[in-house]
Amino acid sequence: MTELISKRTKPLIMIFLATLLLFTLSDSEKTQSQVEKLLLPLIGCWQGEAVKTPRGPMAYPVCFKRLKDDTLYGIADLNISNHHWYFFLDGENSRLRFLSTVADNLTPVNLPAIKAGTDQLEFAATNTHPLHVAVQRIKKGYLFTMNLRGKEHVVIQLTRKQPEGKKTSDIKEGGGN
Repeated sequence: MTELISKRTKPLIMIFLATLLLFTLSDSEKTQSQVEKLLLPLIGCWQGEAVKTPRGPMAYPVCFKRLKDDTLYGIADLNISNHHWYFFLDGENSRLRFLSTVADNLTPVNLPAIKAGTDQLEFAATNTHPLHVAVQRIKKGYLFTMNLRGKEHVVIQLTRKQPEGKKTSDIKEGGGN
């Protein structure tokens, strides 16, 4: 009798385990695709405005491209500094490496993703750096909000626009490792 139950139960257990594995894999894929769905539309050039900065509002032209290692890289070439955005798209392990070359800074800040939603992604490393970055998809583009020590520091609003003569293939990667 136990042999009969064992022979009948074994395939059912195998089907159950395979189904459980399939659902587990599809959940991690959803997390990864959620991050990618939010960030990959950034590819291309944007005419933005830093509506709030310590120096007042300023133009914020930025272009993003996908690198060979699937990192999303963007550079904003500003009058006072360059901003280098590296989004490492790795599902739950996604992170942002941000570098502002203001005051000759060459040290990037590495921020893991701490919250992922349909329209917003947040990065912060509270133990090592007081910077918190939220990337939010809005009706006409994106809103990047940077908080420093818990206070709003910089707010950047991006709207899609191709600057004259600038193509994503012209973007040169730079800004430290």
